[in-house]
Amino acid sequence: MGRTTDIRPTSVSLHFLPVETRVPLKFGTGTVTAVTCARVRIKVVDGDGQIAEGWGEIPLNVQWAWPSALSYQERHEAMKRFCVMLAEAWADFQVAGHPMEVSHAFQRKVLPTLLVG
Repeated sequence: MGRTTDIRPTSVSLHFLPVETRVPLKFGTGTVTAVTCARVRIKVVDGDGQIAEGWGEIPLNVQWAWPSALSYQERHEAMKRFCVMLAEAWADFQVAGHPMEVSHAFQRKVLPTLLVG
């Protein structure tokens, strides 16, 4: 690492949380009554060896994010598999720098291979 403030990912954990909506939500031709949230925790280390962690979460809203003739279940499972692939790739990513630099490097170096693979 260059600067002591640079960080690099050290571990990632991914959780899929089922959530039922209070009221049905209409998205195009589909109605959502439940959704899976992908919740991730990432740990990083800086140049001084200090460890920090952060959490993020996003609903995998299949109907809104991926309109298709494919079944809901096929699209839902594909989105979950992609989340697993992303988590594994982040856990293996050994680039250090400012968080924006690390994220940009991940986008350039890793994301294209996940999307093609």
